[in-house]
Amino acid sequence: MLGPGSAGLIVPGKFLWGAIAADCYDCGNIALLSRSDGLLDELAAELTRAGLGQSLAVELGIGATLGSQVDDWLPLLVADPNTEVIVLVEQHLTDTRAAAAALPQYSPKPIVAYVAGQQLPTAPPTQEAATQIVSQFVTSTPHTSTAAEKLAAYKKLGVPVARYPAQLAELLHQRLK
Repeated sequence: MLGPGSAGLIVPGKFLWGAIAADCYDCGNIALLSRSDGLLDELAAELTRAGLGQSLAVELGIGATLGSQVDDWLPLLVADPNTEVIVLVEQHLTDTRAAAAALPQYSPKPIVAYVAGQQLPTAPPTQEAATQIVSQFVTSTPHTSTAAEKLAAYKKLGVPVARYPAQLAELLHQRLK
């Protein structure tokens, strides 16, 4: 189940579910796993222009309490023979602890990350409506981490993080050599 704010998922050339712009994608060997709001198509288009096609792209949604999480998808991507590299896409003020905690278990394939909003000043965290409502009925509320926390977690795990979309393509070309 994909969470609130999810645009859906696509296997380029085979399957599309949701509101993803299929023309941004091309068949390839890179899986995109996104927890950003509307950035997936833009990054896929950037990668496609750089000659890097996608095996799968999924927008998990931005809510931290509903829907599948990164650690639900990583075993599937590791087992997928069409995926050689996994890209994690995140926003600067959404929960990332589950993604960082899951990575050491699923390291046979290279992982690259992109955290949108790395240069933005830290503002008080806001949550989308569904997360606010659900958090009233659960014992713990979702942690909201900053870009600096995400970058530190990825650095500790040895996961390269692109500073801007075009650099993501550069990092992926290096991993695929």
